[in-house]
Amino acid sequence: MRYPSDTHRSTGARRFATLLVIAAALAGSTAHAQWSIEAGVEQFDWREHTTPIVVHEHGPRYFGAVGYMLPTERGALFAYRGTVYGGNPDYNGSFQFDDTKAASGASTYLGTTQRAEARWRWPAIADGVLGLEYETWKRQLSTTQEETYRTVSLRVGAEHLASATNRIVAGGGMRLLLDASEDASIEAVGLTYLLALRPGRGSNPYLYAGARIVPHLTVLGSWDGMNLGQSNQVVLLKRGKPRAVVSQPSTDIMTLGVRLVYGW
Repeated sequence: MRYPSDTHRSTGARRFATLLVIAAALAGSTAHAQWSIEAGVEQFDWREHTTPIVVHEHGPRYFGAVGYMLPTERGALFAYRGTVYGGNPDYNGSFQFDDTKAASGASTYLGTTQRAEARWRWPAIADGVLGLEYETWKRQLSTTQEETYRTVSLRVGAEHLASATNRIVAGGGMRLLLDASEDASIEAVGLTYLLALRPGRGSNPYLYAGARIVPHLTVLGSWDGMNLGQSNQVVLLKRGKPRAVVSQPSTDIMTLGVRLVYGW
């Protein structure tokens, strides 16, 4: 086995030290990532296109979020936003197995949204935004009926960010639903039915606007939603005989929200 000479060891050490200096310089020149936290409330509206009674839920939901964005001055950058939300909107509709009989109460929602964004920044003008979003939520209608939804969406839009000379924040675009699924659990006459439904895909516009009110604090208003097409039909059996045919009706979801965003 041959050992390196002192000269080789010295040269290797100098090269290693040089690499460390370069790495430190690059790390020092790289801007820190930009973080944000948010809190807000939204007016939630859910409408199922059912007859003879339309199912309608409405009321407040509350949410919190955390965000991350590379503060790149121009060109390509990455951003992320994660949200959790919940609430108990009012329910007005009909019973599951008797759609001619009116029912009212409250639904319980608990969900989360995770979104990764690829952006292209034109300085002092806007960011072009392409976002891939995963959302899942649980909707509990009663002690005997609950549903779990999962969706994957693509958001295509643009956003104008606040700056030292312009405090306005505004953005919008289209949300395209790429995939949707629903797992439902229904209890009736001592039986529990577990259903796998596939709501249809839709699209909707979204908008938000606001202003930076102090150096690190921004207030925003937003309008968003989701359109779900009618799902596949599932036949419920009792003792091998059809009891009912169920599906997720065509559904329109809309939210009007306001939030405070603290960034650093």
